[in-house]
Amino acid sequence: MTSNEHRRLRLAELLENAGMTQAAFASLVDVPPDYVSRLLYPEDKAGRKNLGLVTMGKITTAFGLPTQWFEEPLGTNIPAPKGIQGQHS
Repeated sequence: MTSNEHRRLRLAELLENAGMTQAAFASLVDVPPDYVSRLLYPEDKAGRKNLGLVTMGKITTAFGLPTQWFEEPLGTNIPAPKGIQGQHS
């Protein structure tokens, strides 16, 4: 698995476990909703975007995660951000 694919899967875990829509997530981390959607595209889908350092920084800050969170093994250390736990849109 490539680093980019691992990061995509970590992002998908985070969204699922936070119980957030892509739009709510995008608003929280201050990125366009269509960008979040494209970050989640599979590796072979046209239009896919890879997570860059700036976006990873916004996400880790918003969720109070360690800087290297996206490099950790799948399924580990997946919190919801303060004030958002349990919200569904």
